[in-house]
Amino acid sequence: MEELWQRIGGVLSAGAQQYLDETNAAVARGDIYASAAMADCPYEPIYRTRQPLDIAGSPVPADYEFHWNFHKGHVESSQRFGRTDKWQEC
Repeated sequence: MEELWQRIGGVLSAGAQQYLDETNAAVARGDIYASAAMADCPYEPIYRTRQPLDIAGSPVPADYEFHWNFHKGHVESSQRFGRTDKWQEC
């Protein structure tokens, strides 16, 4: 995350900032929790919903995982993202 932050000059896109604000608020309310982290840079957290939510303009059903894809600039969600049992270099 630090490398990404340096490359973008410390400024997030409007969508990424909205995502960050909304996920922070949802964590504080207990609507979502961090369940894992992406296995590739920038290793952003994967959240799981406890109820259906709209995050940064993207609907995410209850009991789904989601994260912000910094490479594509949008929310990705799935019932469960694939897991790996070993370290992957980026």
